[in-house]
Amino acid sequence: MTVERLEKRGYELDRSDALAVMKFFVEYGMFEKSANLEAHWYDKKKFASKAKYVMMNPSLSLYELIRMRPEEAKKSFTYADYFACSCANGWDKLPGEFRHASSANLCEIMSRGFFRRWTLEFFLELTHLRLPILCCEKIVNQLTNKDLLCICLAVANQLSSDE
Repeated sequence: MTVERLEKRGYELDRSDALAVMKFFVEYGMFEKSANLEAHWYDKKKFASKAKYVMMNPSLSLYELIRMRPEEAKKSFTYADYFACSCANGWDKLPGEFRHASSANLCEIMSRGFFRRWTLEFFLELTHLRLPILCCEKIVNQLTNKDLLCICLAVANQLSSDE
């Protein structure tokens, strides 16, 4: 949300800015939280029974949002919705394990566009432009945010060691 607001006001992020944002995610353990999620935690009856009543915006429950594909979720759920979700009616009724899992999952969804956009640029450089952009986009779209970060850091480290 902060990056989006800066860009709307005319600020253009460069690579070092993007890496600083990515390192913020590492510093605050966002990748560890999402990596520790139990597979299919969102299919558990205990989660479903509570999450169907936690409204993330007027027309979307937490249960529906978590089960959406990331591209769909991004269209249905704005940064402002994400920012306000901690105040969502019923959020506090979710058991702690599901509250943390939901929060990590939503963070992954909301930050995905930022990571994909920047990783494509880094990935093209990593491949020395030997692959068509469409192929690179397909590869980048299949990766997790943590994988995307690793690519960006690898290129940044390679560039700093070349200097």
